[in-house]
Amino acid sequence: MAFIFAVMGQRNGAGKTTTAANLGCMLALSGARVLLVDFDPQASLTDTLGIARADADAIKTLYISEDLLARSVSATYEENLSILPSCGALGSLEIEHQSSQEKTIILKTALEPITDRYDYILIDTPSLLEFFIANAARAADAILIPVPCFPGAVGSFVEFRQYIDNAIFANNMNYKYIGVFINYFSPASRLCIKTLDETRKQHTGLIFETCIPRCRTLAESSHAGLAAAGYDVTSLGSIGYAKLTREVLYHVGAKVV
Repeated sequence: MAFIFAVMGQRNGAGKTTTAANLGCMLALSGARVLLVDFDPQASLTDTLGIARADADAIKTLYISEDLLARSVSATYEENLSILPSCGALGSLEIEHQSSQEKTIILKTALEPITDRYDYILIDTPSLLEFFIANAARAADAILIPVPCFPGAVGSFVEFRQYIDNAIFANNMNYKYIGVFINYFSPASRLCIKTLDETRKQHTGLIFETCIPRCRTLAESSHAGLAAAGYDVTSLGSIGYAKLTREVLYHVGAKVV
């Protein structure tokens, strides 16, 4: 049975897609069977890994047909890393299911038949689209939230945590943890140090020790259709995500609230 992570956050550009791609790649390199789920109509994760976008007509029934979902999984350049791609038509899910009483468990229900095929599943989510965030939250065992070293990022994080807390209370969800880490970090930057300090004050749960550095390789690898480890395994970005992966693996199975 796969352990499912949802990578989410309220702010665009926080590094959600980069985290899903790189954490997934590092987990696959460790020998784990990993599925990446691009649950974002913008299909950024699909594009980042150089995978063809899902068929627009098929995507409308993808999440209500077990056989179609399983057959839509694509291989990547990494042996143990697969992806369920997305496309813009994924946005029709929200419209088609807006009156359904089960509209927040569509993803959870769709993934259940294939979870035994993987060790880890990572769900990449959009910002601000409540339907997709709620579905990912209901499907996940743990939530990973990158907090970027941008002005106002901590305020956005606090607002998003309140949203998640309300969703947990309303739906009786029970996470292993909500893990937070700092992204685009530079130890010489006052803004980065302030972001780290304020995040520690605002989040009483798990804060990973690893801070992902600001690294040109992370951007370059995305344009090359690769995770950082597949582009330059010696880069600071690759090293950062390798450290974060070790922390994530350490906490799997342990409830940290």
